[in-house]
Parts: sequence; C-alpha cells; structure tokens
Amino acid sequence: MTVQRTLTAFVYVFVVATLAFAQAPANGQEPAGGQATSRPRTGPALGSPGDEAVIRALVEQYQQGFNANDASKAASVYAEDAVFVDVSGKVWEGRAQLEKELAGDSSAATRPRLNLTVQAVRFIKPDVALVRGSSMIEGGNVPPGEGSGHWTVVAMKIGGQWKVVMAEAAANPPAQGRGR
Repeated sequence: MTVQRTLTAFVYVFVVATLAFAQAPANGQEPAGGQATSRPRTGPALGSPGDEAVIRALVEQYQQGFNANDASKAASVYAEDAVFVDVSGKVWEGRAQLEKELAGDSSAATRPRLNLTVQAVRFIKPDVALVRGSSMIEGGNVPPGEGSGHWTVVAMKIGGQWKVVMAEAAANPPAQGRGR
C-alpha cells in the first residue's frame, strides 16, 4: 500500500467516525448527559437490527478464528481489499496478507487468547457501519494486565454481505504505578 492510500484510508475513517458520533442517536432519545440535539434524524432508518446482528457475528467469527489459530476463518470477515492497522501501526493490506500475518503470528501453544467486546455499532449509511469495541489479550507472551486495548472497524455491505473494509487496533496504556 502506498503512503497516500494509507493516509486516505485513515482520513476516511476519521471523517466517518467524526460524522457518526456527532449525529443524533438513531432511537430519537437525547444523547447521554441530557444534552438535546438540534438536528432531528429524518429519512429512512439506517441499518436494521438484523444488519447489526450480522456485524456483531463478524466480530465473534474473527475472535473464534483467532483463538482457534484458524487464520482463514479470522480473515474471512475482511473484504478482499481491506486495510488493517495493528497496535504497533503496521499496515496490512488485503485479506490475503491478513490471513498470512495471522497464520504466522504464533503457534497454537503460545498464542494468546483474544476477547473482543462490541461497544457500539453506528450506521453511517444503510450499507456502511462504524463499529467500536474493546479487546483483551491474555496469555502467550503478553504480560499480565497489559493486554487491554480498543479497536474501530468500518464494515460495508458488499455484494449483499457485510465485510470489514478497515480496522484499526490500539493498545491501552499500562496502568499507572505498575512495577514501582
């Protein structure tokens, strides 16, 4: 991937995230904190409970594949040309590279366990969703208490199927005062 394409993907995710979380809630209720919004939501509903369930199932499928050391299953949730940015900032391009990286990540004996939690699914358009969540990796060579993180995914309906087109993972900073 070129630097320009990576930067374009980052800007796209940033703009989509900013717009998604700046909009009024889909349920018509006031946002958390009791602040009223001046922009009522109009037009057709974005996404459906069925679409949200499918997107949540993609996250579960990735987690199951990762924990089973099944790179093919984990990578199958991604679009052919998906982009993944890992916690170190390394960019993986395309489902084939994702599968290769996941397969070479570690042996089944030393592979850590991954636990993903979906915190929000926000539909930008009926066929585009922004998904935020938290993660916990335990075991393997991850020091105890230092495997927590968060992630953001852009999912898109392609050919009638939901796929991840962009994902970015980030590690949470270690808790203050450890090791002192």
